[in-house]
Amino acid sequence: MFLVLVGAGAVHVSIGYGIGNSLEPGSGYFPMILGVLLTVLGTAIAVREFRGRREAAAIGRWPVRPLACIIGGLIVFAVLLGGGRSLGFRGAGLVPAMFVLVFITGLANQQLSFRENLLLSALLTAISLVIFVALFGLAIPLWPWSY
Repeated sequence: MFLVLVGAGAVHVSIGYGIGNSLEPGSGYFPMILGVLLTVLGTAIAVREFRGRREAAAIGRWPVRPLACIIGGLIVFAVLLGGGRSLGFRGAGLVPAMFVLVFITGLANQQLSFRENLLLSALLTAISLVIFVALFGLAIPLWPWSY
């Protein structure tokens, strides 16, 4: 149902940008197409999931640690990359933000050792630098002093 809501929201917002037509698409044309596809996909998944279900499945324990690590990692990444203006923090740059993101989300996997988590964080940070800075040429501040 979440996919249906996000898709319908995307269609609603894209209409305000002007749809145009296939020969001369407006700025809302592509987001509208993606919103429709997401809504159809979400509906198909929901119908498939609920069709033929006769008994309710027992809900087990919530995976609190993985949820907390992933959500917390994303929040810390956003603050480190964008800064917290209300906190007086300008941002730490892509390198520290990406490293901390991967490290915190790596804590969700209890089978990953501390050393493996550090290595994974360093490796994925290096890969993201190559992709976003070297290949795409994005002008993202890399370090705190880059702002």
